[in-house]
Amino acid sequence: MTAYYRLRKGWLIAFYSLIILAGMVGMVVDSGNWHTLEKQFDKHFSAKIYDEIRDYLGTEQVSHADVYDKYENAYLYLNMIESDGETDGKGSTKQAGAAPSAYYKQMPAKFETFRARQLAYYGPTNRHLYGEGLVPYRQIWLGIPEETVNISLNAVALIGAPLLVIVAVFGLMLMFDQWKQLPSFIRSRTGHAGLLLGAQAIYWAIIPFVLAGVMSVVTQLTRSLFIPEKFVTVPWSAILNYSADFLAQMILLVILASFVHALVGNPIYKVITFICALGALGLSISVFYGLTGIGILNNFNRFSYLTYFLIGGVSILATVWLQSKYSLEQDSSYIRLPKLRLAFYLVIVFFTVFDFLVPLFALRGDNWRVMDSVIHVIVPIVLVVLFAKLVLNKDIRHLFSK
Repeated sequence: MTAYYRLRKGWLIAFYSLIILAGMVGMVVDSGNWHTLEKQFDKHFSAKIYDEIRDYLGTEQVSHADVYDKYENAYLYLNMIESDGETDGKGSTKQAGAAPSAYYKQMPAKFETFRARQLAYYGPTNRHLYGEGLVPYRQIWLGIPEETVNISLNAVALIGAPLLVIVAVFGLMLMFDQWKQLPSFIRSRTGHAGLLLGAQAIYWAIIPFVLAGVMSVVTQLTRSLFIPEKFVTVPWSAILNYSADFLAQMILLVILASFVHALVGNPIYKVITFICALGALGLSISVFYGLTGIGILNNFNRFSYLTYFLIGGVSILATVWLQSKYSLEQDSSYIRLPKLRLAFYLVIVFFTVFDFLVPLFALRGDNWRVMDSVIHVIVPIVLVVLFAKLVLNKDIRHLFSK
């Protein structure tokens, strides 16, 4: 730990400083976006027009066309009401073709209440779409002629894309340190290369996650310093639930990245494995949905922490075992341990068949073209031959020639 910190001290301090700076910049950007929203709202909405539209909807049996003909910008007000996502009192949400009276019931009696609701930093939230959860990035779009207003409000600070960046940096540093032959150096001094991987995970992933979490909490606590307090009611429970789920997923990604690092030798092959794995998983999810109608990504956030713990625990044990077998000669191989190469190749063959050949026979529809069939035949052949050479160092074309 100490030796690695001394070796990468300058880089680590710079990285941690960038995380803190990103948190501070995020505070300013969030504040600026909200004040832009306030400015645009006050520019295009007025209490007089709002009261007229509401009174018109409440006293006349009119159609949508009548409302839009009488008030040129009525669609702005009604769209904002629709985005509120509340029900008509019977448990059903409003649809785009709802009767004007439905809008009247949802429109607050006072314009100030309507304004406060639309300018609330963490709302309004459509609970029927998100349950009791949180919309991490609230997108506000106003389709105004000759001026399109598109504003995003970040409700979760650094708990989001920045954590993905941290995972990416962690992966890059694993490959960079391997290129500098740090694993062999550490193993020669300590007898175990796993100590280096542990230090890398702590310095490049765990500590940055903690810093991002602290900066996110500071951001939530200081929002009222930049935005009027009446518009900032922090939904702590929803934010904590979302942050815990997202952080668990990022920690699992770090563990899986460590496992791939311990399994695959050459850094170039690590990149190839990462890109191909993403593509294979994406296609598999699509094919699985086509076969069963079950969307895995839609249910991903419903996975329990026990699931994360089991996957992460098995991956950690496998990583520790692989690191205990480490030697410098393995760095040039695709799969470090020879006895695992055939199993890894069979996994590739399975995903190739499932992603390309299964759709060819089971999911062909009316829009299926001849070129689609050609692609679903040629691509798996190329992948099977290519990875046989990379992983097994065998040219399976000889099998066909024989």
